[in-house]
Amino acid sequence: GRASITAAAERLGFNEDFIFSELSMTRSTFTQAPKESDLNFVWSAVGQYKDITSPMHMCLITASIANDGAMMEPKLTQSVLTLQRIEYHKLSPKEYKKLLSTTDAQTIRDMMIQTAQEGTAKSAQVAGHTVGGKTGTAEVSNDKNVKPHSWFTGFVHDDDYPLAIAIVCEKAGSGSSVSTPMAGRILNKAIELID
Repeated sequence: GRASITAAAERLGFNEDFIFSELSMTRSTFTQAPKESDLNFVWSAVGQYKDITSPMHMCLITASIANDGAMMEPKLTQSVLTLQRIEYHKLSPKEYKKLLSTTDAQTIRDMMIQTAQEGTAKSAQVAGHTVGGKTGTAEVSNDKNVKPHSWFTGFVHDDDYPLAIAIVCEKAGSGSSVSTPMAGRILNKAIELID
């Protein structure tokens, strides 16, 4: 129903201002369709209609799913080093809020892993690592000549490489064909850099 869909969107941070110590994000909005428009209500429930979100917000939700439902405060700095490469400031992880129950997060995480192993997100796989992901194709025009936005959001399920990613390629095509393989390459490179 309408009330439960709106409550779920707001629990995930839609219609909320995100102001963190190191960055602020543009507000993601969930707009419920008028009562007389059931079709637009259904579209809003799957992220269409007038819904707006940012890749950063999707990345935070995805990271929360990988992290048993806990949304961590995003940080821009991992550490600060002196010229002699001595670390004098290190990132301190801080939980922002609990988005999902641990059980719900684990269920969604398992489905995202299955999507990367057997479904539309296979091209995001990284050899030797467990990746979870969700592709997305967001229509942005009634004109069939205008390609949709290509989305991918996913994570590496590994305590040594706690990575999450969200990509949108505007008017580029389907999520599985454009942003998903790009995410796989980026995650692979990120793991190389961590090593």
